Amino acid sequence: MRQSYPTLIYSLKKIDIDSLVVVTNKLISVEKNYNKAIELGHLGIKKSPNYLDFHLALGRAYKMKNEIDSARYYFNYVIIKNPKYKEAFSYLTKLEIEQKNSKAAITVIDQALSFYPDEKDFYILKLQALNLEKDPKTTFDYLIFLVEKYPADTSLKDQLFDVKLNSFSDRIGISNTITFFNRSGVGPWNYTSLQYIKQLKNVTLIGRYNYNDRQSNNTRKN
Repeated sequence: MRQSYPTLIYSLKKIDIDSLVVVTNKLISVEKNYNKAIELGHLGIKKSPNYLDFHLALGRAYKMKNEIDSARYYFNYVIIKNPKYKEAFSYLTKLEIEQKNSKAAITVIDQALSFYPDEKDFYILKLQALNLEKDPKTTFDYLIFLVEKYPADTSLKDQLFDVKLNSFSDRIGISNTITFFNRSGVGPWNYTSLQYIKQLKNVTLIGRYNYNDRQSNNTRKN
């Protein structure tokens, strides 16, 4: 009969910490057995309190169980103890983005970028966090920065174009309509319209000027 992971680990005369980490992460990523992963994670911390991989694993497991406060605690613990764990910054930022907590996400990712200024994934995560702010001007400015930093990334250029088109567009339109009448001495009538549309954050401004040229019995009525 096959032993369960906890039984197998406990049955070892001497626990191999590295193997315990591997098993814990497999329970999270492959078997989706988060309760068992949490059990082993706490066992690992008990046996080796300074082995931060167990704290990181616990953060992941608690996040998958939607126990957000616990997940946030363990990710923060890893960052405080050793900011060299890039994964902790990434996991915590993604958690805050999923929770729609843009300010916390930006705070975390700015801290990450202070340690890893060349990590492109962190810049992309910051863009996702900024998008939550619903501030097209800030997003637009940041995208300009990213396009200059990563000129070969066409997806960033596409996003910049979309933001510019949808959030800060100025449009001018003109139309002219001529109406003819079969009645003698009436018409034609000309309707001309000039409009200016400016798209700002959360508001659209429209200015319109109408001109009517209505002819009847060879006279004009405007």
